[in-house]
Amino acid sequence: MLVEEVSSSSIPKEEEEEGEETNVDEMEELLTTVGLGRWQIPLLLSACFIQMGTSLNKVGTPLYDAPLPFVCSSPLHQDHYFTSNISYENECLSEVEMPELYSGKGKGPPSCPVVHYETSVFDSTFTSRWNLVCEWEPYRPWFLASLSIGNLVGSVIGGYLSDSFGRRFSIMVGAALGLPACLAMAVAPSFAIVIIARFTIGIVELLTLLPVYALVMESCPNKSRAVISNTTAIFFSLAIIALGIVAHWVRDFQYLLYFISFPWVVLIVFAILMDESPRWLVQQGRGHQATQLLTKAATLNKTTIPPHLLKHLYKCNTKSGSAAGLKSESESESSGWWWREMWWSFKREARECAASTVLCRILVAASVLSFCNRLLFLGIPLNTNNVASTEPQTYVLYIGISDFVSTLVAVFLSHTAPRRLCIGSFHMLASLFLMLDLLFPTEWRWLHWMLTLTSYCLMGCVFELTMVYYVELMPTVVRSRGVTIIDFLGCLGEFCVPFITHLLAPRVSWSVDVIFMVMGVIGGLMILLLPETSSLPLTDTIADVEERERRANSDSGGGGYWTRYGDYSYHSIQEERANKTERTTITMPRAE
Repeated sequence: MLVEEVSSSSIPKEEEEEGEETNVDEMEELLTTVGLGRWQIPLLLSACFIQMGTSLNKVGTPLYDAPLPFVCSSPLHQDHYFTSNISYENECLSEVEMPELYSGKGKGPPSCPVVHYETSVFDSTFTSRWNLVCEWEPYRPWFLASLSIGNLVGSVIGGYLSDSFGRRFSIMVGAALGLPACLAMAVAPSFAIVIIARFTIGIVELLTLLPVYALVMESCPNKSRAVISNTTAIFFSLAIIALGIVAHWVRDFQYLLYFISFPWVVLIVFAILMDESPRWLVQQGRGHQATQLLTKAATLNKTTIPPHLLKHLYKCNTKSGSAAGLKSESESESSGWWWREMWWSFKREARECAASTVLCRILVAASVLSFCNRLLFLGIPLNTNNVASTEPQTYVLYIGISDFVSTLVAVFLSHTAPRRLCIGSFHMLASLFLMLDLLFPTEWRWLHWMLTLTSYCLMGCVFELTMVYYVELMPTVVRSRGVTIIDFLGCLGEFCVPFITHLLAPRVSWSVDVIFMVMGVIGGLMILLLPETSSLPLTDTIADVEERERRANSDSGGGGYWTRYGDYSYHSIQEERANKTERTTITMPRAE
């Protein structure tokens, strides 16, 4: 919240304490006055290219890591296999069949030292480049999981960088690391370097994706922020579609990785051009910079900001709410080491969050929801890839089209429908379709495809809605770190996916759909513990989150958001504040 420096002689003591916080709607009014225009263009383009880079690395995996049919031979008999009549049986050789295999020669695993791959679909993939077959096949899930491990680390680092140094700073660091990491995967001389590069990309995704969502939400007017955030997500789908088309002609994984590197090149340019979040500047007590920033924004958007709003904003040169005085505490205990400062900052904010039962419940429920949704969102396409391995380009193209449809639906629903109703019902419907997929005979291939793609559409829609929903749930003072805690559990869900689809599925095929079905039901139930945020202004402090719940309970006669959707609306807040201004406004000295 905004903070005004006032002297004790100007106002009574009670009013002075009350005057340290400002109306949540002051910033909303400022952003509404600034509107949408040229100022937001670099930010929105950055969000679009971050979406593209993320999707190409997550969903594009079946194209550059696809398993190829193979046949094994020994170094002494490999010439026998250079014929057009090779039968690719995907079988490893035993010591009895080929004792000379164990002489240590060859580049493949012990039971397949020389591997011949069928190249009608792809010329090369990571599997063929590093011979991930036979004894080395268990390394394949770790290639996929390394991205999720990077997400886990990035969720910790990204939240700290975004809240401490700014949303823009975190995005610029991620943009600088994304390009070399993608190129390193293409030209790495060893598989270990490939894993490290993919791990780095996982960190980059969280250094950029969550901060850019927060930056978009904090820089756009209330009525349009959800639609804009979900509209940028269309580029997530367009990138997948483009990759599926390109892969029909480019069948070497190295050239595909060069194509995947393109969004990070463009992101570097737009990350330099965009501005910091005005909300974050105010929370850091940098009201002078926020004033200059919004004045510049109004000029670019050809609007005019009322002088009285800028005067109040200009005086906000003290950290607001629970952010006030926290820097000095961490500085005194961290002794100048950034990692110790991050640790003390985390402990401090954890104590504050633990003191609020409302925020604790939101964090726990949203984290479980994120785990279930992300496991399904990534697990469904990777599981169906086992069926569609003969035409992975077409498969990825269908996935991109399905995701495009789900994003358009999410854009429409984000502006017209309650968050809780959509997220909860879509989880339950996806579980129903996955259950039907288990019941129908395997010969009905077209029906299985329809059920699978429909389930993926529903989870894609939930994924886009929750990216906005999580930002709306968290107050500005802990928004980035709160969202990254939620996303941390989502990354754990993604981490589990390759072990389910690559190790468990070949042994117990029906178990995958059962696991996914249970996750859908759990995610649908978790939404009952979360509040409705549709059409509401963003909260700035933990006290605002508790106030939001109190108002929701009072508006529905005690039932709150447990029983009603949308009653606690933005307009009801405005009407109540007009009648009871003493409950939500700040006592400030009149500007001279």
